[in-house]
Amino acid sequence: MTDKKLFVSLRTRFVLALIMAVVLCLVCAGVTRLIGWWGIDTFYMSEENSRARCSQILDDFEDFVQQRELDSGRVRDITIWAKQRGHLYIQVSTEEQILVDSGWLDEEENLEDISDGKSRWLAEDEVPALHLAPALPKDETELSDYYSESYYMGIGNRPVAFSDGICLVTIYDWSDTPLYEAVTATSLVVMLVTLFGIMVLYHNSVIRRIIGLSGEVERIAEGGLNETITVRKGDEIGQLAEHVDQMRFSIIKEMRAEQEAWNANRDLITRMSHDIRTPLTVLLGFLELLEEGDFSQDEAYRDYMGICKKNAFQMKALADKLFQYFLVFANDGSVLNLELANVTVLLRQLAGEHILLLQEKGWNFQYDLPEDCGYMMADTVHMKRLFDNLLSNVEKYADKDHPVVIQIQKQDRTLRMEVSNVIRRNEQQVESTNMGVKTCQRIVELMNGSYDWRVENGRYIVQIALPLCSPESGKN
Repeated sequence: MTDKKLFVSLRTRFVLALIMAVVLCLVCAGVTRLIGWWGIDTFYMSEENSRARCSQILDDFEDFVQQRELDSGRVRDITIWAKQRGHLYIQVSTEEQILVDSGWLDEEENLEDISDGKSRWLAEDEVPALHLAPALPKDETELSDYYSESYYMGIGNRPVAFSDGICLVTIYDWSDTPLYEAVTATSLVVMLVTLFGIMVLYHNSVIRRIIGLSGEVERIAEGGLNETITVRKGDEIGQLAEHVDQMRFSIIKEMRAEQEAWNANRDLITRMSHDIRTPLTVLLGFLELLEEGDFSQDEAYRDYMGICKKNAFQMKALADKLFQYFLVFANDGSVLNLELANVTVLLRQLAGEHILLLQEKGWNFQYDLPEDCGYMMADTVHMKRLFDNLLSNVEKYADKDHPVVIQIQKQDRTLRMEVSNVIRRNEQQVESTNMGVKTCQRIVELMNGSYDWRVENGRYIVQIALPLCSPESGKN
């Protein structure tokens, strides 16, 4: 699992990707358009190429006029010729007037309405530029001496000999228009392709992450719990990966806890079987002696019976411990009967009887209980089991020559209790399973406390911490 990443939702990432795609689209389209226009202006619309195209158009028009012997008033024929050329506008003028003004700009004009052989007068705002002819030669014989041609950026003019006289022919070449339109269309295509490509790349990256996460989850589902889940980004997919990884850790933790519990129970059963087998073997042996009558006098009979009774009680004590252990550990804490209790009163009731009984048997106690220990939420049944285990261990293992010390303190909102005693030497210990310790520890944990024990310099020390509460906490 990786470190915590800055969270940016998939929706925000999509919007950012879309904005970036739009910006790149506009940039790519603009660059494409600039490069295309630069190429047209630099090569196709260069002065040399433009002059050559205009000269060729004028040559073609002059050949058309001469082949058909057109007069300057043949508007229809001139217009059809200009429109067939495409992207061409033509004007025929004299010194006094414009005779023909037609071509590409008049594509919607109905040619049937143009009378053959008649000139058409145009308003000034209908004409791109008026080219009234300057002084022209009077006839074709003077044209060779007069011949002149002017040119400027796709506009060219030349005197042309018609059958009825010499007129100035002016052409407007807009053949670059399809090229500019093609560049514009190409820039739009580039823009759409860029937008589509960027969004496809973005969605592919999201899909790859989903597929990768699916593969990792599938490997975990097949039993590879040690497989790590990769958290690449801080978004919904990253959160999903992180939650799956947390679930994997939880499963591993639960499996380890179950394995530890199984091992603990197995060890407990093994040790309990050994501990029970010892007194049971002794018991069976002496019962066989009693059954066979292998004793010489009543005193031996009573000794045998005493030994049998002692081992029977020892087995009963072990069985009680085992029952208590499983009863406590079967409780998950949900069925605790927690009630508000005065700690001072509760401790006097639970510990007082045991202490008095042990004092009569010869044990000495140093017991300090403050007058006001506060309140706590406690299950009195479980608390009784806790003190039964603590003080029964004192009876089994404590040395009577040294006092048993019980210290109880109230610190902030915590009750701290310590029970310590000197361990009795050279005494066969009955219990070696530590069931009492585990039972006490479990009871304290169920009530949200802590339990700790240790052996230090021949003393057995138990430390317990339980949470306190205010008197109002237990009121409904």
